[in-house]
Amino acid sequence: MKQIKSAESWLNGLYVDPVKLRFERGMKGKKHFVEWLVGYQAIIDFYSAVPGGASEAERVRMHVLNHLNILDTPAYHDLASTDRKRFSEDVLSYLYACSLAKDFGFDMKFYLAEISQILPRIYEHAPSRGASQRMALIRRLGALGLPATDAMNLLIDKTQIRQRKSVAELQKIHVYLMVHEISHLTDGGRHPPKLLNIGDMAYLSDLMEGLLDPMLEDVDLLSEVIEAMICLGFVNNENIRKALSFIALSQNENGSFGAYEDERNSLRLQGSAYDVDVGMYLHATTVCLRALIAANAHSVGREGEFACSLQ
Repeated sequence: MKQIKSAESWLNGLYVDPVKLRFERGMKGKKHFVEWLVGYQAIIDFYSAVPGGASEAERVRMHVLNHLNILDTPAYHDLASTDRKRFSEDVLSYLYACSLAKDFGFDMKFYLAEISQILPRIYEHAPSRGASQRMALIRRLGALGLPATDAMNLLIDKTQIRQRKSVAELQKIHVYLMVHEISHLTDGGRHPPKLLNIGDMAYLSDLMEGLLDPMLEDVDLLSEVIEAMICLGFVNNENIRKALSFIALSQNENGSFGAYEDERNSLRLQGSAYDVDVGMYLHATTVCLRALIAANAHSVGREGEFACSLQ
């Protein structure tokens, strides 16, 4: 639990204002805001699964809830008037943030009213996106009880999964798209991947086993691969245990995950306003936490082995 407390403390120290990040630092504020919320969601999942952890989970939930007032301000809800580029950058995070905030207990009346105003634009926009993003739109709208833009079964042949690329052929962007497709097809591991056939599962089993080793120096992408494997039920192998131990041991002293000090120094020399903690460390920390906590919940590894890694 020490590692979780340390990560929670680091998250508490971040200032993730989506409006100020966008307009004062030129960053994708809504995206980083979602990552901040997802980090806390993972920590709540961990506490909820620990005997006697309900009070800790509630404490974290209330901490987040007390920081969600930004969602009731007009400045946050700007997608009806923004340009095409900004709309494309923010719409998925905007929808996801709504369902996350709802899970934390935030009153969504104003937020949902704002979403209703941009639904026609969302439906018009959807065909311009790739398969992974269109799946994300289906999933995010569904979580809010809103009509989907597409049907998952009509998108499956357009996925990275069906491209059947080898480990050597895959670039990082292809891996990111693929693991997100898996998340959408399983609703984050909540149900079996019904649209994936026997050939898809055989391909993914071999591919992801092969990805673990090349990714061992990249805790961010490694964590996403492991989480996708857990969603598919690919959990019983030694390489996952090694990868999870590598991730657990890579946590920084301040509680974050990742190594971006070279990028911080470079941006500082350029006079950039970019916040490396929010823009880089936050994503790495969130995905590492999700992988470690999901693995812990699914009892990956030998009895007690992984639990000892996640202190």
